[in-house]
Amino acid sequence: MTTISAKRIVRGIAPHGVVVLYRKRKQTNALNYCPICEEESQFTPAMSAGVRTRPKAVCPNCGSLERHRLTWLLITREVGIHNINKEKTMLHVAPEPSLRQKFSELLGKGYLSADMYEKDVDVKMDITNIKYPNASFDFVMANHVLEHVSDDVKAMKELYRVQKKRGWSVLLVPIAKQATTYEDPTITSKKGRLEAFGQADHVRKYGYDYKDRLSSVGYKVKIYKLKDLATRAEIRKMSLKEVGEMSDFTQSEIYFCTK
Repeated sequence: MTTISAKRIVRGIAPHGVVVLYRKRKQTNALNYCPICEEESQFTPAMSAGVRTRPKAVCPNCGSLERHRLTWLLITREVGIHNINKEKTMLHVAPEPSLRQKFSELLGKGYLSADMYEKDVDVKMDITNIKYPNASFDFVMANHVLEHVSDDVKAMKELYRVQKKRGWSVLLVPIAKQATTYEDPTITSKKGRLEAFGQADHVRKYGYDYKDRLSSVGYKVKIYKLKDLATRAEIRKMSLKEVGEMSDFTQSEIYFCTK
């Protein structure tokens, strides 16, 4: 007796609309894959103030978000994980737990986590006034930090200063789909900043000129797009999205900075 698959049965007896619904439901229930923890699972929605903002955003195993997974693809596919070892040093500002675990394992004592407010880091640090000598670190990572810093150019100069000449930095920020960065230091209330910059603790909304701001302090910037790092199938499987935290923000590019 020949076994007939459920897919063939649906195709044979159901109208086209039902078939489409069946396919969509099958895709929705498909397992995702996280390249950081290397586990398959169904990703969960991102939440903000109790509201679901992005479906299939969070890996339930390591807690990674889309930008964390995209960053790890850059590290493994372009930088080369073999180049990150215990002979190198790294400054990781506002470390993401999933990436922190990977980098600390790879670098050992050469890994330094830092934050201005969080206590669970190696050092407390104001990135506009870093208490380390020039060229102290091979690698620098500060993702979704600069949009919170009043003098972001000063912070960029400091991060550039402590990076070694043959090293690199990854400095992600939310990029709005607009040509120029918008900032207004007179806007200080949470409500005003939420309306102007998209989040209550942001002090600006970066535009496509973010690359120019990085270049102005000396960085050589290469932009990696989502399609440079993953295939269409991988983008779906890893739940990497063109749209980030808000509808007019993109999370599909990485600004890779060298000297």
